[in-house]
Amino acid sequence: MKFLSKKFFFFVGVFILLMSSNLLIGRAATLSSEKSLYYYERKNDDGSDYYPGSLKNFFLEGKAAYCIEPGVYAGSTGYSESNWSETGLKEEIKRDIVLYAYYGYDYPGHQTLNYRAATQALIWEKIVEGSYIEFNTGSRGTGQPV
Repeated sequence: MKFLSKKFFFFVGVFILLMSSNLLIGRAATLSSEKSLYYYERKNDDGSDYYPGSLKNFFLEGKAAYCIEPGVYAGSTGYSESNWSETGLKEEIKRDIVLYAYYGYDYPGHQTLNYRAATQALIWEKIVEGSYIEFNTGSRGTGQPV
């Protein structure tokens, strides 16, 4: 599956909130972020398609939200809130992502940066087939692995 177009930006938190609350489409949502002090490297199994970045913790209406396109952050040109059907991703992927998000960070006792990073990695690895994510305390693979 080819990776999502750079013109189409989404945050999984939008979908998680829509699925698990009474949030109505059309109502303005508040998205915030904070630096995490973790850095990631995404690449394919064969080492190609290398993409480094810094992990940000996103919150939509105060609840954890996740990026579904590595390196595209809130406020980027073209970012829009939308519904799941417009992503072109299968319902099976949506189901898995919602479960990752719930059990990865929102599950009681899991509110740590390591769970947050692991959850984000699982989401990206599910969407970008054949890729894997590594997290470190320094950029571009420097620092300690986490």
